[in-house]
Amino acid sequence: MKKIIALVLALVMAFSFAACAKTAEEAPKDEPGESVSTEQVLPPEISEELRADFDKAFEGSPGVHLTPIAYFGETDSGSAFLARVSFLGEEAPETFMLVYLTEDDSGIPLLSRMADTGVPTRMGGETETGGWGDPESPKVTDELQAVFDKAFEGRDGAPFIPLALVSQQVVAGMNYCFFCQTEKESGDPANAFVYIYSDLDGGAEITDIVPLGDE
Repeated sequence: MKKIIALVLALVMAFSFAACAKTAEEAPKDEPGESVSTEQVLPPEISEELRADFDKAFEGSPGVHLTPIAYFGETDSGSAFLARVSFLGEEAPETFMLVYLTEDDSGIPLLSRMADTGVPTRMGGETETGGWGDPESPKVTDELQAVFDKAFEGRDGAPFIPLALVSQQVVAGMNYCFFCQTEKESGDPANAFVYIYSDLDGGAEITDIVPLGDE
C-alpha cells in the first residue's frame, strides 16, 4: 500500500511541478501538514470555484482519482482539503487524504503537499444499499452535534471537536464518520476520525477512533 501511494504521489508531483518548472528539491512530501482546527472550519463546504481549483491542480495526473469532500481554509501549507483517493487499476482500498494547495505567481493552483491518512473510506468501488456513502453536506449541524455529544457523554481524556461529517451508513439507525480536532498526550493539536453509531431510540455510542499525526 505504501509503495502504491509513494508511486502515485511521485507521478502527481511530477505533473504538477513540470507545469510550473519547479525543481525536484521543491517537491512536496507524503507527510502530514499541520493539524486542521476549528479556526479553519466554518463551513467546510466546497464551492464551485474551490472545486475548479482542486481539479486544476490535479489535471493530467495519471493513475489516481481524488474527490474533495471538505475544505478547511488556509494553513501554512496552503489551502487545506480532505479528499477521497483511489488508485486506478489497483485493489488497494480508497482512503482519506489531506491535500494542501497553493498558487504560483500568476494565480494557477498547484499542489503544495499531500498526506495520505491510511484510513479507508469504507466506500469501496461501488455504492451499495446499506454501504458507506457521502453525506449531502460535510457541515456538522446542530442535530449531528447532539449525536456526537451524546456519544461522548461521560468520556474522560482529550476533547474531540467534530469539524466535518465525511461519510455515513444507513443501518438499523445510522453510522457516522466525523473528521475531528483533538490533541496528543503532549497537548499538541491533532486530528482523528471518529466513528459513531446512532440507534433508533436516540442513543449514540463511539464505535472507533482513529488518531492521525502520531508518526
